[in-house]
Amino acid sequence: MPSITTNTTQTLVELLSHLVRFPTVTSDHATNSAALDWVEEQLSGLPLHIRRYQSKGHPSLVATTRDTKSPKLWLAGHIDVVPGPSESYEPKVAGGRLYGRGAHDMKFALATFIALLQELGDSLAELDLGLMISSDEEVGGFNGVGYLVETLGYRGQTVFLPDTNSDWKFEMGAKGVMWWDVTAKGVASHAGRAWQGVNAIDELIRFVDHVRANFQTEPCHDPDHPHATFNLGTISGGTAANAVPDSASARIDIRYPAEVSADVIAFWFEAAHAAVPTVEAKLAITDTPYLVPNDGPIHHFERIAEAVTGRKLGRFVAHGSSDARFFARHGGHSVNICPTGSGFHMPTEWIDIADLTRFYEVTRQFVQDWARA
Repeated sequence: MPSITTNTTQTLVELLSHLVRFPTVTSDHATNSAALDWVEEQLSGLPLHIRRYQSKGHPSLVATTRDTKSPKLWLAGHIDVVPGPSESYEPKVAGGRLYGRGAHDMKFALATFIALLQELGDSLAELDLGLMISSDEEVGGFNGVGYLVETLGYRGQTVFLPDTNSDWKFEMGAKGVMWWDVTAKGVASHAGRAWQGVNAIDELIRFVDHVRANFQTEPCHDPDHPHATFNLGTISGGTAANAVPDSASARIDIRYPAEVSADVIAFWFEAAHAAVPTVEAKLAITDTPYLVPNDGPIHHFERIAEAVTGRKLGRFVAHGSSDARFFARHGGHSVNICPTGSGFHMPTEWIDIADLTRFYEVTRQFVQDWARA
């Protein structure tokens, strides 16, 4: 095994720093496109078939060693980030860490992929490998990986997509998600004569309480929280304290494991409507849970990683999903694991530089083994 060199670390820091400086907020299509232009420049001269796509304004980049939509192994990631203060887009190195928006979620992986493709150079022709970078994961991924897989027919046996926030633990799947838009109708009146009206906010709360009663209360005393969860994420209504509101609305976020049926959750909302007919709920977003088979590529990656890092790798099922779910629906096995870092979506987001270098070495060995044509 080649030794991990100072040059490797320096390359990773330089690439990641450059990526962090792009303020690639999901809604900023122009900046995301510019960032992908830069990525494409880094791949110039390599034996790759490079394609660019766009769906509803969201750009994507795909590069493959062969002219195919189904390589043996995908290296996949998203370049978009959630909004942050302007200073978070200026990378800082301190205490062995690189700080910056997207450093851990998940531009470190893109830096790893770019550096590896550059290192492999002409030997890429010996591999059946693909790179897929999207720009809408932070809002669901439907116009990035979702579009590429579901609409354009991209597939793959294995996808390496390091987009999780648990250090050196395999994400073995994720809960499903449902977003429900809830609207309540009431009758307006003066607050001094509240009996003459029907308070839409009160009706909304009654409805919410009916639905919430079906969920596990917290604290549940299970550190893994394997149950379905309920969150009243937004609520609005009313114009003044001395007026009974005649309308109110809310959005509810449900996360549910594979053991819970989406039809059952829908029934809970129907039952709440029957109990509070002035309130209606409409499903805004839905995506099913998925599980990753505990075999094949994960075992191979695990053997390499434990040899390189000297640590035992863990496993867990995530509460929030990733773009790996789009491949899972078509039988694609995902490998989702990250080096040490923290601060997803926070001003203090960081990645451990020494561990990133170890991650690079694990990735290099895994790619050369698993993508061998």
